[in-house]
Amino acid sequence: MGYPVEIETEAPEIVAAAEQAWWRYPRLWAGDPVRIRVMVSDVREESGETPRVEFDGAWMSIAQDSVNHARADLLNGTAEIHLAREVASDAAYMNYYFLKPLTYLLLAPRHFAFVHASCVARNGLAMMLCGDAFAGKTCLAYACARRGWVFLSGDATHLPHDSPDFSVVGRPFSIRFRESAKALFPELAAWPGVVRPNGKASLEIETDRLGLQTAVRAPASHIVFLERKAAGIAQIAPVTADEALRRLDHAVFFGDAAIRQRQRATLAHFAALPAVRLVYSTLQDAEAALRELNPDGV
Repeated sequence: MGYPVEIETEAPEIVAAAEQAWWRYPRLWAGDPVRIRVMVSDVREESGETPRVEFDGAWMSIAQDSVNHARADLLNGTAEIHLAREVASDAAYMNYYFLKPLTYLLLAPRHFAFVHASCVARNGLAMMLCGDAFAGKTCLAYACARRGWVFLSGDATHLPHDSPDFSVVGRPFSIRFRESAKALFPELAAWPGVVRPNGKASLEIETDRLGLQTAVRAPASHIVFLERKAAGIAQIAPVTADEALRRLDHAVFFGDAAIRQRQRATLAHFAALPAVRLVYSTLQDAEAALRELNPDGV
């Protein structure tokens, strides 16, 4: 996502998987990288277990079995991953369970807090779309992008520490839908569903293939908490800074006291943005309501 990561490995498949995940991101920050050492062996051990993530203060571990496991020091920004070659050679599986989560969690203490939110921008200013599962975050972000908004993220938005202009960082180069999104957007029927490494079916599409405008970073103007209802016109109501922080605070879920404190400070900073609750039933009405929040981008 524009932050430096140094990977040390003798396995070319690891380098290829990392390039597959992040090659499109421009450099946003030029400081010291987090460092990950990946060791691949030819030992075979198939436990059949799903890798599990565990935290112990400033330490994080990912454990599948005695061959496939990882451990990270979140304070120092260093980690080691040990993998069997057959796991290392499965880029989708390895990225999903090992390299991506470990990298993001190493970067977070240094650079950002992250929230489960979609993000789109209009006239140079971004809106974070937050909400519970099935609130329609990704679909609303895509509906906005189809109408000329700039797409930043479908399901995870990153809030940089010490950001004076409230800039947010997204993951704009792909978008993931549930299969049910085909009923809302007929053009998605051209893409077959895929089964993710966690066993769930979805549509995963590169945003350039959908013709979307994208950006990695933009200053935010609003936080929008979504609530979907069965019928009725879209309605917007203000949310206090205290309520916005309460709703965002569930994102702080890992690390020792110092890491959590810095995450909360960043969330509190962003909670000072104007925040609203958007109750809606149709994506068209919701997009129109978002336009009214900041029609001129100022």
